Amino acid sequence: MKLLSASSLLIFFLFSCSPDTQPTLAVYYTLTVDAGLGGQVSQTGGTFEKGTVQVIQAIADPGYIFDRWEGWSGDQSASLQINVDQPLNLKAIFRYNTQSIGTQVPLIIQDFVDPGYVLAIVNGAKTAYLLDHQGTKKHTWTFEKALGQDIELMDDGTIMGAFKAPNPSVAYGGQNGLIQHIGLDGSVLWNYSIMGPDFIGHHDIEIMPNGHVLALVWSRMSREEAQSMGLEIDTDVFPEKVIEIDPVTSEIVWSWDSRDHLVQGLRPGGPNYGDPNALRHKINFTYQNEVDIHEFVGQGDIMHINGLDFHPEQDIIALSVNFYGEVWMIDHSTTTAEAQTGSGGRYGRGGDLILRWGNPNVYGTYGQTQQLHYNHHPSFIEKEGKTLLSLFHNNKEANGYSEAYVFDLSFLKPGVAVDTQVPVHFSFSDPSMFFPRVGGVQTMSNGNLLITEGDYGFWEVNPQGLVVWKYDGLGVSFWRGMYVPTNHPALSRLSAN
Repeated sequence: MKLLSASSLLIFFLFSCSPDTQPTLAVYYTLTVDAGLGGQVSQTGGTFEKGTVQVIQAIADPGYIFDRWEGWSGDQSASLQINVDQPLNLKAIFRYNTQSIGTQVPLIIQDFVDPGYVLAIVNGAKTAYLLDHQGTKKHTWTFEKALGQDIELMDDGTIMGAFKAPNPSVAYGGQNGLIQHIGLDGSVLWNYSIMGPDFIGHHDIEIMPNGHVLALVWSRMSREEAQSMGLEIDTDVFPEKVIEIDPVTSEIVWSWDSRDHLVQGLRPGGPNYGDPNALRHKINFTYQNEVDIHEFVGQGDIMHINGLDFHPEQDIIALSVNFYGEVWMIDHSTTTAEAQTGSGGRYGRGGDLILRWGNPNVYGTYGQTQQLHYNHHPSFIEKEGKTLLSLFHNNKEANGYSEAYVFDLSFLKPGVAVDTQVPVHFSFSDPSMFFPRVGGVQTMSNGNLLITEGDYGFWEVNPQGLVVWKYDGLGVSFWRGMYVPTNHPALSRLSAN
């Protein structure tokens, strides 16, 4: 509740009728008491004579607990007895009680004007469901094959998804090998194999406005070639590719290959030799020699891109590069031929990185401050004239909590330095929110963030950083939750079906 403050000090001079009587001075102070989200206070304050004792109590709403008093340096208990001897402006601060959820009924902290739904994608399973804010599963999909992580809900109610192919040629965590378009009746409308002896699709897909599908691919490089560039490894490795598939013709119409943009500073005279610190638009191939990142690195998964998103207006692709602790931006306006070079396209850099951030150790001297330690789910949004990108920071090295970030990319234009520091538009963390493996963040139409904590469920956080909704999956592991607004065209088709 909000209060109107009177003047902080009122002084009244009280004179008797007798000219021989000296004036009497009485001192009054204003006490203002307010409550933040999650609770109330027993009184709102007022103007009191100096020395008056006032009792104030902070009362937490269900799901919250009292945290502290702002504007008060004394006793921080929920009930205070205050001797009013100075002007005071107090505010009771409450916080969400993370121990309050014990069932799959979600905690709803505020009413929703347009709550929408969550497309809950169960990690590596054969199912996904549409969840409302009451915790009800409004629609459930059961697939014939296990998910190879991502699915997308199409406008007509069908599903485009990545699924695990049998007998995979490469079997790191997150591989798929099949992209399928699943009809309303469960039939396979389109089947695209993205697997061969030397490559396999993995993790994420993205549907472009023209209906094309962007997909991630691991592509084999021989051990000998990797060693010739200084990589200390005894197996073949699988650098990353991005491909664009036309589902009408099943043709790859554009591609980008990370191996066209490598640099290494360990083998003079060898392939791609140069100074990674001077060539920051290139990818330091031997970074993994310096640090012990993940067990998959020794098996050949040296980058582990786990998420991508496409910004159609700027024609750029964001990549979450998990084992590098970075986000990369690449230019999609190039031709495939230009994407193999360092020139061409809207940004003039061909397929070289047009922006990167998160871990300067990748290209500089090891020991610098690293902002990202494992990350997932880059997601663009345009808001208030700004280009923003949300990201889930698993923060494995933090020993206790993950973070949701929204970065401001409004500065991005041709000619910007590739390693420009990216300003944080918004961030959220909570001591109870932590999962080192998967997760996601998406900005909703109401401005809130939908956060996927992989081993827990979903959080919804408003722009003030306050939790307004939580859903406990009770042990279910989620790859990602995607916001589906109530006006999404697929909903009427699903309802009719």
